[in-house]
Amino acid sequence: METFAAVRLLLQMVIMVVVFPLIIHLCVQQLNKERVTWTDVKGIHYGPLLVGALMVQLPSLIVQLAAHTSVVLAMFLNLIHLLIAIGILPRLMFGLFLIAERRVPPVDAMKQAWTLTGRNLGGVYGYVIPAALSVVGIGIVTLSLGFIVAMPAMYLGMSFIYRQLIGGEANGGVLADNGGVAGGANNFAPGPYGGTSYPDFGSTGK
Repeated sequence: METFAAVRLLLQMVIMVVVFPLIIHLCVQQLNKERVTWTDVKGIHYGPLLVGALMVQLPSLIVQLAAHTSVVLAMFLNLIHLLIAIGILPRLMFGLFLIAERRVPPVDAMKQAWTLTGRNLGGVYGYVIPAALSVVGIGIVTLSLGFIVAMPAMYLGMSFIYRQLIGGEANGGVLADNGGVAGGANNFAPGPYGGTSYPDFGSTGK
C-alpha cells in the first residue's frame, strides 16, 4: 500500500512538471485559435508556467508526503489539504492562464488571479469543484487512466471561464462592451497570441 502511494505521488510530480504546463498552454492556444498545431506546442512559455504550476501544486504535494508519517498527523494534514484544495487552489489556478497567454510573472499572476476570481466566486467554484470531483471519480474508476482525458477536458473548460473573467471571447473573438472586469468599457490591446490583453488588476489580492 505504501509502495502504491509512493508511486502515485511520483506520478503526480511528473504530471505536474511535464504535462501540466503543456495542458495550460494548449488550452490558451485553443481559446485564440480554431485549430492547434505542432507549432503551438513548440511555442510553450515553459519556465514561468512551471514556476506557476509549482506554486499552485507544491503545497498539496508536501502535505500528502508528510501525511504518511502518522495516522493522527495524516488526518490533520489531509484536512488542511482539503481546505487548500477547495478554498485556495481553484482561484490560484487561473493565474496559470495569465502566465501562458499574457506572460505575466508567476507571483504577479497568482495575485491577479486572486483578485480576478474574487469577483465571481460562485461561477469559479461552481465549475472547478464539481469538475475536480468528477476527474477524481473518473481516475478512481479507471485506475488513473481516465486522468489522461479528464484533466485536459477540465482545464479546457477552465480556460473558457478565464476568458470570460477577463471580459473576452474564445477563438479570437471581439470583446463585448459589458463594463469589463475593471470597470468601464473594454479597450484592451492585442495580446501576444492574438485576442485581447487583460486589464491590470493590481498586485494585491482580495
